[in-house]
Amino acid sequence: MSDKNKTENPMADELLREVDEELKEEHFKKLVKKYAPVISCLIVLALVCVGGYEYWNYRKNKQILADDADLTIALDLAKNGKVDESLSALQKMRENASEGYAVLAALHQTTLLLEQGNTAEALNVLDSLVNDSKIPSPVRDLARFNKVSLAVDLPDTDLNSLEKELDPLTQEGQAWAAQAYELKALIALKQKDLSKARDHLYSLMALSDLTDDVRMRASENLALIEKEIEETAQTAPADDEKAGVEEEKTAESKKEKSK
Repeated sequence: MSDKNKTENPMADELLREVDEELKEEHFKKLVKKYAPVISCLIVLALVCVGGYEYWNYRKNKQILADDADLTIALDLAKNGKVDESLSALQKMRENASEGYAVLAALHQTTLLLEQGNTAEALNVLDSLVNDSKIPSPVRDLARFNKVSLAVDLPDTDLNSLEKELDPLTQEGQAWAAQAYELKALIALKQKDLSKARDHLYSLMALSDLTDDVRMRASENLALIEKEIEETAQTAPADDEKAGVEEEKTAESKKEKSK
């Protein structure tokens, strides 16, 4: 059939178009029938994911609201003088609340215990935060620094262990490096080790991100320690000479008694 006949027979063209559309529709129906189970599964899966996320979000928000209310109640108890009840409520939050609120409860609990003079129990709470690997590192570092700061003034405390416990805080890039070096210097002074205290302050001064007030305080303390070291070195020979004279006198006294 020539192109001319095709153009002059519109009915045939219309018939061909309808047949073509029916074939396309039939092919589409076959495709739908073939892949309908897969499509249905994908739709169901998508709905489950969206619904699950929304439910999880709802539960999370609901938990946060409940934790916030519990924390407010616990702190109000303390304000009203019901400290024991407040401590009990905070302990319950530490065990059952979401992670963030559990940490907040522990920190508030520590503050209350210190206000009550119960330093030993406050240290136990801080120690539990330090050793909880699920807690973010900055929070654990804060708990570690506060723990050592409290323990350093306790009688019969192991100063060597406390100094070693500060080591992780003095690593490069740590937020508490300056404070940790200052605390190390204080521990060394308590041990009457001026040289070690001086070395810790030199390490502190070497930090690149010191604030002006920390740098000034460290510089002043370093000057005092170096002056003390110098004075100690000057008096040491005189003390040694005096000790030698005393030893000679003791030896002569023993000789005379033996005669």
